[in-house]
Amino acid sequence: MNWEGRTVSNALTVERYTVNDIIVNYLQDLFYVNRRYQRKLVWGVEEKRLLIDSMIREIPLPAVLIVKFDVPNEKKNILEIVDGMQRLNAIISFVLGDYGIDYNGKKCYFDPNANNETFQLLMNNDKRLKVHGNNYLPKDICVEFCRYQIPAIITGQDNATVDMIFSRINSTGRKISSQDLRQSMATGEFADLVRRIA
Repeated sequence: MNWEGRTVSNALTVERYTVNDIIVNYLQDLFYVNRRYQRKLVWGVEEKRLLIDSMIREIPLPAVLIVKFDVPNEKKNILEIVDGMQRLNAIISFVLGDYGIDYNGKKCYFDPNANNETFQLLMNNDKRLKVHGNNYLPKDICVEFCRYQIPAIITGQDNATVDMIFSRINSTGRKISSQDLRQSMATGEFADLVRRIA
């Protein structure tokens, strides 16, 4: 995309996007994935299901990083995803019925009747929405899912700064070792005693 007239800002804010906000922005084509640095979608269905399960259980997720800029000739704001594309894709594809999750021993999908945006897609026979008969999660779970909030760090920067931000996010830090991961999952009095002694 060529947005020569886009305006950028150094402002930095932290907002909370609900799942409904994410769906609205997606359907209005406001998300932009810059292929100069963003990798392809690499999460498999099991990773996506684990994310959705975490959200249903109200486990907090890390923030997504968005560069927001105005495009005057298109009279809209564009939300460039710098970090969090895999998570946003997992959420959007779940709500649109691309995959289901295990619930009470069977595979269940997001109920499109639980959200205004997906209900409109259903009424319009929009092909972006996959319909699954009666294999839906309970409506109250879907309604609560749409209210789930994800922190979003919003900034406005030029291309060079965005490239630097992306590079630093993805090149710093260390991957957790297998031992540290096992240790973090060990709970109980004995595990606490071992940690105190160590």
